[in-house]
Amino acid sequence: MKNSLLLIGASTRSLLRWARQHVYAWLILAPVVLGITYFTVVRLAENLPELQPSPILTVMLATAFNLSLVGLSLSRASAEIYHTRRPESYFDALPVSAAAHLHAALATRAARTGAVAAATLIARAAFGEIALMRALDLPPLLCFVAVTSLSETLGALNWIHWGRTKSSRAAAAALLVLLFNGILGGLLLTIVLRPSTFSSSFELWLSPLCLVWILILYSLVHFLNTRWRSSDIEYARRLQSATRSTFRIERALERRLQPVVAAQLARDVRLTLRGFSSAVYVVFAIAALCTVALIAA
Repeated sequence: MKNSLLLIGASTRSLLRWARQHVYAWLILAPVVLGITYFTVVRLAENLPELQPSPILTVMLATAFNLSLVGLSLSRASAEIYHTRRPESYFDALPVSAAAHLHAALATRAARTGAVAAATLIARAAFGEIALMRALDLPPLLCFVAVTSLSETLGALNWIHWGRTKSSRAAAAALLVLLFNGILGGLLLTIVLRPSTFSSSFELWLSPLCLVWILILYSLVHFLNTRWRSSDIEYARRLQSATRSTFRIERALERRLQPVVAAQLARDVRLTLRGFSSAVYVVFAIAALCTVALIAA
């Protein structure tokens, strides 16, 4: 427990150091971007006709949102577990247990997921007729934060392990668990966004079942981290520091575009691929889905 608190304190000091060096980013730029996005969505919602999606569609959208959170956080969660290019990497040279590293990573994940839960409450209060926070919202919100945080950590562990071993059995089992967690998180998120979707009896027995599943999921994550950490940590560090060749992409751009435009795009590609990140793959998938949706519409 003491080692976990030391790791959490080191992460907090690193975050505060980043905040002091990037005051403009979080004090001015982030509020401006979030404010413009918020008012744009509000205006769009006012201009569109009132839509009442079915409960099944609501759960599907919430599940897709929850799974996208897991996909977008793979690289960051793996960096929090294995401390790649982070000040906490010095703790790897000390006699700190794998459980302490895991608990520190889970605390960071829970804090980030808690911010998503707070944003969900703000969105519900802005677009609905429900108060910002109710006592009934606390159990499903806490379960959502716990399930999503554990899912992100489980996905990061299996992502790094798959890259090192290419074990299909472990990857398939992890995908099934993550899919189940995505559906469970979608249900919990739907209960918070639209409380009238499910009956009170369903919400009453869902929270105890979620608590049991959270304990099982934590035991699984703890077991995999203890078993895989020592063998996967070097692969995670090599993956973070690996340089990726963009020669073929640059040649293809030069053949089809003007030299100035090709040089600009080639630079952007190099910057994007400099460090490994799961966000790249998720953004490509979302862009493809948006394109298909526009064609269908």
